[in-house]
Amino acid sequence: MVGNPVRLLPFAGKIILVNFKTVNGIIHHVDFRLITATNRNLLELVKKNQFREDLYYRISVFSIMISPLRERGLEIIQLAEHFINIFAQENGSLKPTLSSAAKYILLKYSWPGNVRQLQNAMLYAVCMCCDGIIRPDCLPDKILTICKTTGSYEEQMQMELISDSTAVNTNSSSMKDIEKMVIKTALDDTNNHIRNAAKMLGLSKSTLYRKIKEYDLI
Repeated sequence: MVGNPVRLLPFAGKIILVNFKTVNGIIHHVDFRLITATNRNLLELVKKNQFREDLYYRISVFSIMISPLRERGLEIIQLAEHFINIFAQENGSLKPTLSSAAKYILLKYSWPGNVRQLQNAMLYAVCMCCDGIIRPDCLPDKILTICKTTGSYEEQMQMELISDSTAVNTNSSSMKDIEKMVIKTALDDTNNHIRNAAKMLGLSKSTLYRKIKEYDLI
């Protein structure tokens, strides 16, 4: 195989090659699009001589910064339900629903492991769910333990009162109850600071203003 001096490339850079030889010695050029992801600051690593500068500028033609999961507000619930649906299909079972209390816990948790941790948590919840409703006690112990230390666990117990004993279906009324509660919590936590509350919820200021007016929160 031929290409850039691979032996000089550290770590992930060693897999970047511009062409290769087949058994008969013919060189083939490859036209491809490279998409990479990292949770490290590559520019800082370049400054510390821990990542090749030329490689950095080759792969950073177009960069997209993705916020950590904890800053993406209600998208957490959308992702959780997406994973639940996938795991239910894989198991050939009916899709369980998230209770209001479970949703509240998911929104209050900081998710240090980001989307991968949420995915694993939903797999655990689907396996632990036995009656078609994912309640807080179906969630991993680590999430519940941290939420108990922050007071969120006691708050979510109150949230169970929002839904009746039959189920928490993701219909328009229950979702509106949850959305109103989440927005009110964000406003309370930020002392009604619209910009900070919008950032916490992952919403634009204009959208948050509209929701506040809709739910008559201020």
